[in-house]
Amino acid sequence: MIGMRASPGNFHVAIALSFGRPDSRLRLSGALRFLAPLDNVDVRLVDTSSSSFLTEAKRVCDGWTVDGLIFTKTASAGDLIRHFAKRKSPKLAILDGPRDFNRADVEVRMDVRKITDAVCELLTRRGFRQLSFCGTDNPEDKRYSDETERSFVTSAANRMRLPTFHEQSNLSYSENMERGAQWIASLPKPCGIMCYSD
Repeated sequence: MIGMRASPGNFHVAIALSFGRPDSRLRLSGALRFLAPLDNVDVRLVDTSSSSFLTEAKRVCDGWTVDGLIFTKTASAGDLIRHFAKRKSPKLAILDGPRDFNRADVEVRMDVRKITDAVCELLTRRGFRQLSFCGTDNPEDKRYSDETERSFVTSAANRMRLPTFHEQSNLSYSENMERGAQWIASLPKPCGIMCYSD
């Protein structure tokens, strides 16, 4: 949990992200760059990676009415939204959230199709005609992984697609790495692989 006062402003924005993840730190950086020029904004940061994030959020934001909430994972943000809405209904901005989340006032999303088109073009330029995809069944990331895979299949329509791999959430990291190594070894070479996340 981090609390940060960006300025002595009168518009209060809470940013709720999992700061342990590199992708979330990039989202945080983007949100702060967007808010930095505004001289009437007070910002508080909530690290949702902690199991006690809601308790810490209440402590950091105690006596502070939240006007806006920027978040990415709807599972953790739901508790924050309910907590902050007791005093005021904040404006909600979701970053790269699932498409079926329709409560946000503002939605900022990456263009998955542009990404998968660029990946397929790069792999093809490098001589790969056989392409495959590595995704996950982890509940926290499955929606993003599935959306990226669907787009990848469309982008790779004119190329030979190979069997895909999905990390399984019920297996340990080492078990998934062993399965992944076996999958890679089984693929015909050369092949290009796109992963749903960095």
